[in-house]
Amino acid sequence: MRTEHQLQFAPQRYLNSIVDQTKRAGYQFVALVTVSTDDVAHYVPAMAAQSSNLFFRVPERAVLVQAELHEYIEDFSRADHEPVDQNDFGYRHAWRLTLYWECGEVGYQRWLDHWEDEHPNASFAEMSTDVTVMVPDGFHYVGSWGGDHYDEDASCFFRPGRRTGPETIVEAIQVLTSVPQLAADDVFKELLVTGFAPSDIFPGCEPVFTSRFPWRRLRQFARHIHGLPFKPSTC
Repeated sequence: MRTEHQLQFAPQRYLNSIVDQTKRAGYQFVALVTVSTDDVAHYVPAMAAQSSNLFFRVPERAVLVQAELHEYIEDFSRADHEPVDQNDFGYRHAWRLTLYWECGEVGYQRWLDHWEDEHPNASFAEMSTDVTVMVPDGFHYVGSWGGDHYDEDASCFFRPGRRTGPETIVEAIQVLTSVPQLAADDVFKELLVTGFAPSDIFPGCEPVFTSRFPWRRLRQFARHIHGLPFKPSTC
């Protein structure tokens, strides 16, 4: 019989280390919001699950990065598959980074100036307004709905005790926000927040998430926030 192994989710000191290193890199810490199976059921059978969401802003730029750590322990008694091997006790984890940015008129002009500097012999008709964001090592682009999502490679894997190092997450955030023409405006004129809550893995978690997020702090650099399905008391 397989011996059950007690596994714990990422300790607070692990998340604190990411916050501290990101702040030292020059970013503004905005929030840490956690949702777990203590609040809402997980989307697949699990003994327990947790989503830890860190938010960082690039100072004086309308750029926001959400770093989400999704962890869960599979319930093999209810799952439709077996453990990978005898050392697989069901622990799964992966990071997702989401980039929110707004160009605006000032940002567009800076983008145009940068593009013309890089392409002195090109005509205006050849210009594309699409901004190419660099993808961090160890991540891949998975789509955009409210923000551009980048998932950690080999997600949902068995790797207890060897979580991605805090320095790797900080470096990935730096890569995502390194494009010089990305959001030159100092504040968001409009910010869509429907993608903030981890509703894809915790369906129906929006009221819990909304009640825990410090919306007043967000309003310091976002003039208009859209997509709140539940009015928070802290707005």
